[in-house]
Amino acid sequence: SPTHPLTFASPFSSVVLHAGEQGDMDVAADDVQIGGTESVSIAAENVALETGWNQPVLVDGGGLGVDALSLSGTSLNSGDIVGGLKLESVHGIEIETGESGGVQGGGALVAEVRSSTQLAGRRVVFDCQAGGGVRPRTLS
Repeated sequence: SPTHPLTFASPFSSVVLHAGEQGDMDVAADDVQIGGTESVSIAAENVALETGWNQPVLVDGGGLGVDALSLSGTSLNSGDIVGGLKLESVHGIEIETGESGGVQGGGALVAEVRSSTQLAGRRVVFDCQAGGGVRPRTLS
């Protein structure tokens, strides 16, 4: 027998609850908010978040964690002591600081590595503005 949706309606909007034949449930409305005074837990074999084309998924608050990776408003950290952190892209990776941002002022980008650093590619380019310079430096 076909299922019939349950609709809660007001003059301003409506919410439709639809129970499927396989035990699934759909909730449809213009805006849906889920909240708890202490915590909200969503658990399933698969969880998918989808937005409209070119629309963000926003996480407000303390940050986002996935396994050993954590992301906050200002940092991306890996707690994986074996694999570290790997940034990989088919089209390249660009790291950019703002005009007034950066660690040492003036939009500086500082890379600090405890053991060794390797830059490799068909073409590796270091550019600087007039009056600047690129110089190797060995720290003792």
